[in-house]
Amino acid sequence: DEEVIYPRVGLDAAQLLLGKNLKEIAMANNDSEDDGHLYDLMAVSIHHGSAGYGHYVAVARHVINGDWHRYDDSSVSPIPSSQSQQSDAYVLVYQRRSVSRQVAQELSLGSVHF
Repeated sequence: DEEVIYPRVGLDAAQLLLGKNLKEIAMANNDSEDDGHLYDLMAVSIHHGSAGYGHYVAVARHVINGDWHRYDDSSVSPIPSSQSQQSDAYVLVYQRRSVSRQVAQELSLGSVHF
């Protein structure tokens, strides 16, 4: 088992898009050139056990207030953001930073309903 280090904020997808014109991509997505390729961690799926058996839990960031929570079956508990960095992470979920700002703005305007 080897620990994987991953960023909580500012994952720069530009490093993964070799040969792409980031300015064109940003303009096509109505993003500023500076943050159209930046992603922030939203959730982590964690597996405890082995390939044949185990247990899954998740940690996720609240879309409105940014607080982190741990989801373990029927239990939900707040955690510090530092605990979103898990050595046994199984799946990482990132959101494009410009989309995060757009969602926050729509929520503050009341145009998104759950």
